[in-house]
Amino acid sequence: MFLNLQNHSNLNQNALVDSYGKTLSYQELIDFSLSLKSFFKKRSLIFIISNNETGCAALYYTCLANEIVPLIIGTEVSKEQFSNLKETYKPQYICYPERFKEKWEAPSGDFMESFLNINVCKTSFDNTSLNPELALLLSTSGSTGSPKLVRHSYKNIEANAKNVAEVFNMTSVHRPIAFLPLQYTMGLSVLTSHLFAGATVYLTDLNLTDKKFWNYFESSRITNLTGVPFTFEILNKLRFFRKPNISLEIISQGGGKLDEKLFETIAIYCKESNILFIPTYGQTEGTARMCFLPSKQTLSKICSIGKAIPGGKVYLVDEENKIIDRPQESGELIYEGPNVTLGYAETMDDLARGNDFKEKLFTGDIAQMDEDGFLFIVGRKKRFLKLYGLRISLDVLENAIKNKFNTDVYCTGDDKKLKIIITKNNLKEKVRGYVLDFSQLYHKSVEVIYMERIPRSKSGKIISSEL
Repeated sequence: MFLNLQNHSNLNQNALVDSYGKTLSYQELIDFSLSLKSFFKKRSLIFIISNNETGCAALYYTCLANEIVPLIIGTEVSKEQFSNLKETYKPQYICYPERFKEKWEAPSGDFMESFLNINVCKTSFDNTSLNPELALLLSTSGSTGSPKLVRHSYKNIEANAKNVAEVFNMTSVHRPIAFLPLQYTMGLSVLTSHLFAGATVYLTDLNLTDKKFWNYFESSRITNLTGVPFTFEILNKLRFFRKPNISLEIISQGGGKLDEKLFETIAIYCKESNILFIPTYGQTEGTARMCFLPSKQTLSKICSIGKAIPGGKVYLVDEENKIIDRPQESGELIYEGPNVTLGYAETMDDLARGNDFKEKLFTGDIAQMDEDGFLFIVGRKKRFLKLYGLRISLDVLENAIKNKFNTDVYCTGDDKKLKIIITKNNLKEKVRGYVLDFSQLYHKSVEVIYMERIPRSKSGKIISSEL
C-alpha cells in the first residue's frame, strides 16, 4: 500500500486530526482508501478543491493509493481560474469540501456522493490519456490558478516522504501541525513524510494571528512546525521567539530565503530551547525538499541551505554548464535525485508525456559553495536586471533592503528602470538613497513605490497578477 501505512505498529493511532474536530486513524484511512477503490474509475483525472481538513487529506491519499491522478487546487482560486484549468485538463471528477458548497456546487458537475464531508461530482469529460508513472499534478510554486502544472510520479512522492522522514528522524510520537496549504508542495511534504513515519498530522486552516490557532497548537502539544519565510516573519512579530517552549521539538524552514537577522534569531531560540532547527531548500519540481542544513550548523552557517538530502546530489555549473569546483564562485544549482519530477504540463496532451527531467533539475537558483561544501543561495537566474551596464540581482537587493529597513519589499523592473515596492511610506526616500549608494545606479533609473500590502499567497509567494 502507498507509503506502507499497513506496516505501522499501531493502526488505531490517529493519522489525521483537523481543527474542525474530525479525526481518522491509520486503520480508518486504509479502510477509506479501500472502500473507494471501485468508486472512482482507475487512472481517472480528479480535481480536489482543497483546504486543510481531514477529508481532503484522506482523499488525496486515496487517489495515490488507487492510481487516480489528482490536481490539488486551493479553495481560494477564482471561478475564472478554475474554469480555465477545467477546460484545459478536462477532469472526470471534481471534489470540494461541503463547507464551500455555495461557491463550488454549480461549476463542479453532477453531484454523486459525499465522503468525509467532501462532495464528489462527475463531469461530462471522457477519460484522459495519462502516463503510467503520473501520480499527482500541482501548480508551480503553489499558485492555484496557473495552467502550467508540475507532473509528479509515485516514485517522486515516496522518495521525498522517505528521505524527509530520515532527515528529521520522524517517529510515530511526533505531532506536526500542517497549516501550509496542501496544494503547496511543501504542505504536502509535511503530510506525506509524517504519514510515512506513522505520526499524527494536525491539519488546520486557522491563521497564525488567530487566537484559536494557538489554542489548537497548545492543546495538540505540537512537536513539529514547518514554515516558509513569511510564516517566520509573522511568528517574529508575534514575539514567538521570546516565549518559552512547551512541546516543540523540531522547527523546519523552507520555501525561500530568510533574512540573516531572522535566521539567527530562530537558530538562537532553538538552541536555547532545545529545539532542532532544520532549514531546507526545495522546489515543486523537486517534490519540495532537496537540501537541508543540520541543526548543529545553523549558527556557524547562517542562511546556508546545507547539502543534499539522502539519495540526492547537488553541484554548481557555470554559464557553459561546466561544473564549478572552486569555493565562493557563483553558478546555477543543479540537483539530481529520485524526487525530481517528470516535467511540466501546459495542455491535456502533456499528461501522457514521459520523464522529461530524467532525475536532473536545473533549479534556476544561483548559489555559492563555501570551503566546507555548504551551499548558499545568492540569487535567481532570471531575477537580474542590467541597467547602464550594471548587473543587478533583485534577490540580493531585496534581502539588503529587508535587513536594513525591516519592511516587506519586492523588486522588479526592466532594463530601463528598477522599481522597488515597500510597505512603509515614510521610508521611500531613505530606501531610494540607500539603493543608489548600494548599486551606484543613475538616480533616474530607481523608483520606490509604496503599497499598503504586497500581495502574497498563503505560502508567502508574490502574487504578481495583483501587483
